[in-house]
Amino acid sequence: MKPSDFAPRSDKIPSGWKTSAQWAQRWKLSIPQTSRIIRRGVKDRAIKRRVFRIRSGCGLRPIPHYGPA
Repeated sequence: MKPSDFAPRSDKIPSGWKTSAQWAQRWKLSIPQTSRIIRRGVKDRAIKRRVFRIRSGCGLRPIPHYGPA
């Protein structure tokens, strides 16, 4: 065994789930515009929100991802 065996691991992101920045790039919109659209979709339950742990820099960070409802 080594210390890395006990380190937390990043989550596997299912296909179709993206961050708001990734959706903005795909839709060719600004991040604030995309965030408004996503917030409305989550409120109307057309979009689901899940938080995945992603390795960023020197540690894991909880990053919200959005996908189909």
